[in-house]
Amino acid sequence: WLDDTYVTDWVRTVQWGGQGGGGVFSPEVNDEVLVGFEQGLLDSPYVLGGLYNGVDKPSPHDVPLVDPTSGKV
Repeated sequence: WLDDTYVTDWVRTVQWGGQGGGGVFSPEVNDEVLVGFEQGLLDSPYVLGGLYNGVDKPSPHDVPLVDPTSGKV
């Protein structure tokens, strides 16, 4: 619904976290993301997460991005 020339200001992102840990993974330019809007306001967007598509696919390797024992990437 927005054309390719539309540019937004910086947008907040949802991060994951839990007791004793968490992480920050910011999308890069041209990544496909799912966007929500605070109380439905188009001038208050936030990124809910990244999406795979026909071009950007998950890794074929079954290796976790984060080591579950150390928490290292």
